[in-house]
Amino acid sequence: MVVFQNADKDGNGILDNEEFWSVLESKTLNLKLSPEEMQAIKDRADVDQDGGITYTEFIPVVRDLLSQVYAKKDNDWNDWCKVGLIAHR
Repeated sequence: MVVFQNADKDGNGILDNEEFWSVLESKTLNLKLSPEEMQAIKDRADVDQDGGITYTEFIPVVRDLLSQVYAKKDNDWNDWCKVGLIAHR
């Protein structure tokens, strides 16, 4: 997934805290989460509790987040398309 690859700045296949938080703080997703909420999401995503988020751990979290983004868009298809286009660049 392009979102994971873009966030994985060092290309090691694992998102560290900074890389993972950059996704959660993305203006594209516009989640407006508190640091505590972001940490709770990371803790839930880090299934093996090794401190990093692998692609396999990342996908379920992003699926849930995109569902929330879509729900907040009030079915505004144009905004939803923009999210998809930005994510696939």
